[in-house]
Amino acid sequence: YENFRAPYFSITEKSKWALDILKQEGFTYDSSIFPGNTFRTGIIGFDKQIHTLPNGLKEFPISNFPITKFDVGVGGAYFRILPYPYFKYKLKSILKNRPGVFYFHPWEFDHQQPYIGKGVKQRAVHTHYANLAATERKIEKLFKDFEFTTFKEIMKSKGL
Repeated sequence: YENFRAPYFSITEKSKWALDILKQEGFTYDSSIFPGNTFRTGIIGFDKQIHTLPNGLKEFPISNFPITKFDVGVGGAYFRILPYPYFKYKLKSILKNRPGVFYFHPWEFDHQQPYIGKGVKQRAVHTHYANLAATERKIEKLFKDFEFTTFKEIMKSKGL
């Protein structure tokens, strides 16, 4: 194992200690930090560039951009919910300054997955199921409009 991403990008100021454990356990790079302000998590002011942490772990913070008072991640529900032209415009602006880190979940390609809404907060239900049927089409556009590579290749090109 080389890479790690905590659920919901849940490494925060209070849990940065976990990064040392990841390094001790043999992870090479991490993408668990959301460098910005979200309703759930994030580290405001965290370096948005790909960089090496003091413990030697390579950090690939998730790319994001502001909408009103919050930052939204480049992937997941934000990708499915936002109109593609707007998302594309925002991603292009990020790529002018740094490589982008985009994410998606395998289940986002299964628009026929069972619906579980009972006993779950409506916000979570909405963000989980919103526009699932459009994921594959939007990803195909994204792959046509942008070049992609691996974390390993980025580390090699940056000499990390």
